[in-house]
Formats: sequence, structure tokens, C-alpha cells
Amino acid sequence: MATASIERTEFIDEGAGEECIVLLHGWCCRTGDFVPVVERLRAHYRVVVPDWGTRALNRGGVVSLPEIAADLISSLDERGVRTPLLCGHSQGGFLAAWLAQELSFPIRGLLALEAVLPVSSELARSFLEWIPFLNQDSIQKFWNETLHDVFFVESDAAPLVDSISRGMLSQPLEFACGLLNANCSIDLDESLTRIKVPVHLLKAQRTPIDFAGLQDRIPQATCESIADAGHFIMIFHTDRVVDAIRRMTNENAT
Repeated sequence: MATASIERTEFIDEGAGEECIVLLHGWCCRTGDFVPVVERLRAHYRVVVPDWGTRALNRGGVVSLPEIAADLISSLDERGVRTPLLCGHSQGGFLAAWLAQELSFPIRGLLALEAVLPVSSELARSFLEWIPFLNQDSIQKFWNETLHDVFFVESDAAPLVDSISRGMLSQPLEFACGLLNANCSIDLDESLTRIKVPVHLLKAQRTPIDFAGLQDRIPQATCESIADAGHFIMIFHTDRVVDAIRRMTNENAT
């Protein structure tokens, strides 16, 4: 896989299948994170990857999840996207839940990739405690000590890891902190209880997801783990993500 292929940031809209898959990237990430998935699916599906991070930066970089979600719905509507399977990675999983419920965006199902739903108070507290101390001098330390070893495993290809890291660290600090704060402060409990479509979580084995807590809110939710995987499963475990998407579209075919 060419490193350059995952460094795309523009809106991706490829394929002409009857069914549509919408893929939402995560915190300080890029649409290119989903290029391996798009390449596998575009022959049979329409695959759309909105550049919600770039769009938010172009609006001034003010972080407002409701504003980001409203812009996403507007951009998808402009392109004629109707009732897609919605797939969100990490913070994109939170946006997917927000889109589906808070703004009543109709979807066929929700696939959450490495999205901690619901977010634990311990995890949220650990990140929120970091935010006041983040600056241009400390962000690299924060990345090295807090995120790098959580996001990646030894088997992940070094050139791709370096590309992902550069992309995330290149985001304006104020914007990155705002997204991190929003990610840890959003309360989706009520929204989650209103989700009636099929929901599936695909996660790395070591990711601390409270699946029992999620099922209390979404009884129909299912979950599977990928052994020896890091955070960016759509890049390093593309087959598992593509298989999950195909299962969900086949199970929910109309």
C-alpha cells in the first residue's frame, strides 16, 4: 500500500452501486485513512468519505459537534446520499451516533470502528486532564507517552505509522484540543438508547470498550475483536472491516 494513498484529505465519492456506504474518519485524521476500504468496495457500492476535519478547519476551526454533524448532513444531502450504512472510526463513531439520532439522519445501520461507546469516565478524565497542559512543546510528548503505543502495534508497517502520526500532529493545536475535549465531554447516553438500527462494533482486542454498558443502551448491538491490532484497523486490517461492512449490507438488504 502506497503511503501517499492514505494522505488524501479531499471528499471521496467513488463507485456507483445501489447501496451507499458513508465512512467517517476520526480525531485529527484524514479521508485517506479509508482509501484501502474504498478500493475494496467501490466496484459494488457507492462509497463516500466526507472530509469533515478539513471542512471544520475551513470554517475557522471552531469545534462544535452539532455544527460538524449539520455540515455533514448538508454535504451528504447535496450529493444525493440517502439511507446509507454509516461507518465511523474513533471520533467518527461518535459523529455517526450524533448524525443518526440528534439530527435524525436516516441510516441502514451503524458500524463503529474502535469507537469507545459509551466513553468511560476514567478515559475521559485522563484525556481532559492533559488538555490544559498541551502546547507546541508538549504535544509530541503527549503523543509519544499517551497515544502512540495505544494506537499502534509492532506489526503495523512503519512508513504508514509515520504517515498517520505526521498527519495527526500536523493539525492546529487549538483544533486538536477542541476535538479532544468534545470527544470526552459529549454525552450520548440518551442518543444511544434511541438507536434502533443494527449496530456493530469492530475493535482491537485490547481496546477497553464497555460492551455490556453499550448493550444496556443498545440491546441489538454486537461486537467483535481483532487480535494483535492497533487503532487503525481500516488500514492494517482492511479485510476485517470490509467483511463487516458486507455482512451488514447483506443482512439489512431491502
